[in-house]
Amino acid sequence: MSASYCWLITADRLAENDRESAVGAEGPSSAPAMFGDDWTPRQFRMYDDDGVLCYDGILFAEDPDSEEACFGPLDDFGAPNAGCTRIDYFNGRDWETA
Repeated sequence: MSASYCWLITADRLAENDRESAVGAEGPSSAPAMFGDDWTPRQFRMYDDDGVLCYDGILFAEDPDSEEACFGPLDDFGAPNAGCTRIDYFNGRDWETA
């Protein structure tokens, strides 16, 4: 079954520390090859448990407020790759923690 969301990493703040850049990483592996024009894009940032900004990205989702979509980038990529524990979304004016 395909996920109803997909994400793209647009900035890797950890790449400077002798790590290969994750820019361009996308997921999840079950994401559809094509998504609908009605899918909403949302900018996100992921942080580790020390509050260090690790990644920026864009989430595309059928329902971007659903728990599956909202925490998808964190669960699929941020936590396993850099120990990220928090994801914030830009609401048009400010960043809000999900």
